[in-house]
Amino acid sequence: MPRERVSIKGTRQGLRILLDPEGEFEEVLQELEERLNSGNGFFTGASVDIYTGGRELRPEHWAALAELVGKRFGLRIGVIDQRRQPPEELPYGPVRNQGGEEAALADRVEPTLLVKRTLRSGQSVRFKGNVVIVGDVNPGAEVVATGDVIVIGVLRGMVHAGAAGNRAAVVTAFRLAPTQLRIADVITRAPDNASLPSVPEVARIKDGCVVIEEYVS
Repeated sequence: MPRERVSIKGTRQGLRILLDPEGEFEEVLQELEERLNSGNGFFTGASVDIYTGGRELRPEHWAALAELVGKRFGLRIGVIDQRRQPPEELPYGPVRNQGGEEAALADRVEPTLLVKRTLRSGQSVRFKGNVVIVGDVNPGAEVVATGDVIVIGVLRGMVHAGAAGNRAAVVTAFRLAPTQLRIADVITRAPDNASLPSVPEVARIKDGCVVIEEYVS
């Protein structure tokens, strides 16, 4: 019997989508599209939380999920959560976290907030976990997260990742040009008259300094 890669459950708040953490992402996404199609519009307008089972999503994965679930099927995304253990039972059998390193990893995975809009001057997002922005962060806007920050767009505002002191946090953007970038307690600013980068970039701490590198998937 083929392995089920997607489970859709109804909750009091709307829908909960559980994704197989082990299948190829493209195959999981295709099955999710088929399952939503089979609803013949029944799901449209519903609020949905998505749990990835601990899968680490790349920026293009965030964009693909937001495009499919939000734009194509009209669902209102609450969170996309990377925890290995969702609040209810997983449909894929026991999770391989019986103690040791796997269990420690499960404890470290943080929830993720998905924001599907451009942040304009004066607007801010603060979250205990990771933050993904599907849109731009304009000058004068601010994003603060205790985990990673991913911007699927142009980041020109202020960003603070690892706000609770996590120096392993990163900031990734399709176009990274913040007025101020901070990871944990390390701060950097964009040089005056800096040109907009032509490729996605990631900022992280190396040797006590914030280093910006080309994003490699």
